Amino acid sequence: MLTIRLFCAAGMSTSLLVRKMIEAAKAAGVPCDVIPMADYGMVNGKNVLAFAKKLIG
Repeated sequence: MLTIRLFCAAGMSTSLLVRKMIEAAKAAGVPCDVIPMADYGMVNGKNVLAFAKKLIG
């Protein structure tokens, strides 16, 4: 099963939480990255799915 979680980084407290989550993910070896802005903005599901698959190997 593949679970992809999206986090909004628009708000101040959300940004702080996301940074802490990224730190924790890196420490536990969990792949974590930012969806390319163009793909997110264009709601390009095909590219975002390919990006996620590449991220997890």
